[in-house]
Amino acid sequence: MVRMLAKSLLVAGALGFSALVPVGTASAGTACTVPVNDLDNNLNDNVEGALGCELGSTNNDQPGPTQVNADAMHGFTDWVDIGNELDAPGSDGGLTITGSVIFGTYSVSNAIWSMYDHFMLVFKDGKGAPPVYVGYLLGLQDGDFLTPFLNIKVCRNNQTGPCTTRKEISHWQLYAGGDPIIDPDPIPLPGAVWFLLSGLAGLAAIGRARAKA
Repeated sequence: MVRMLAKSLLVAGALGFSALVPVGTASAGTACTVPVNDLDNNLNDNVEGALGCELGSTNNDQPGPTQVNADAMHGFTDWVDIGNELDAPGSDGGLTITGSVIFGTYSVSNAIWSMYDHFMLVFKDGKGAPPVYVGYLLGLQDGDFLTPFLNIKVCRNNQTGPCTTRKEISHWQLYAGGDPIIDPDPIPLPGAVWFLLSGLAGLAAIGRARAKA
């Protein structure tokens, strides 16, 4: 309970601080903004409740947690992958994605959320802009998301619609870090207690024998 309360207070404080940060200011060490001419793509705002956004060094966060740990995403190198990649809305390993490959909601199961200290939701495409995977440090167990990837096209003089469009997410992956909280084994009774219980049982047996006599 103390650990979960501390996490809640940390999230509340971080979200409160983020309200003071000007729009467009990166909330992580690596800039998460792709400049385009006709479509705002401040990636920090694409996941509700995110405490930070960072760009990976490659177009793929796999295999396993090897790449995200090599990139030290959000300053951590203890990431473990939770479940398999999701290439379509659905559920796996405690992560549930609803909606579409452009926008929708994410949710982390209670069992997983209560087990680790920090969480990261990774979006992968690799063919749009940015051309690398994007990792969001989660501050909320669930919320809305919008694809961070764009199809950037060259604008023509006679073009009336937007030159840039949102690009589909190809995969989602949930990562967690910190020592997992596992229910401890029952604490064994000291050996002296067993001797005491055995002695009491013996005395009770002697008392019953005398009563019969």
